[in-house]
Amino acid sequence: NVGVAVGTAISNHAPLYLESGLYYTEKGGKGSNAGNKRFTYNLDYLELPLLLKYKAAVSRDLSVEPFFGAYMAVGVGGKIKDYANREAYSSFSSNPYDSGTFSRWDAGLKFGVGASYRLTPDPQGAEVYMELGYDLGLANVCHDTFDKAKNGALVLNFGVNL
Repeated sequence: NVGVAVGTAISNHAPLYLESGLYYTEKGGKGSNAGNKRFTYNLDYLELPLLLKYKAAVSRDLSVEPFFGAYMAVGVGGKIKDYANREAYSSFSSNPYDSGTFSRWDAGLKFGVGASYRLTPDPQGAEVYMELGYDLGLANVCHDTFDKAKNGALVLNFGVNL
């Protein structure tokens, strides 16, 4: 994924922050259908998270930041590759009864932990940020009424806090 995030303090007495942003996220997987025919799929989303973060200072320059929240996403692209028929087609369809494609809408929970390291002695200076998180999809992204599929993704992010 790639994107931008903005956080704001929600308390003057505790290091609690509300964070949101906009990300371009790629998810996908592989499977087989009837007759053991192999396929892979990529699902590309614009994702809007809303997170609650706690910034626990470990030292003057290092903080650990557990977070929890939710996300909503809309599919903007992707391909399904059908290896049996040597075909590729769009992951998303405007026809809700097209069982060969996925629903555009996804939503779920997002949780994990991050760490920030201050690069300069200035308390307002830039920080290097790294996080490990998990996206737990709650929406069924399959169009087929018999099949159920939910997104799940282990996420490792790197960035710079300005």
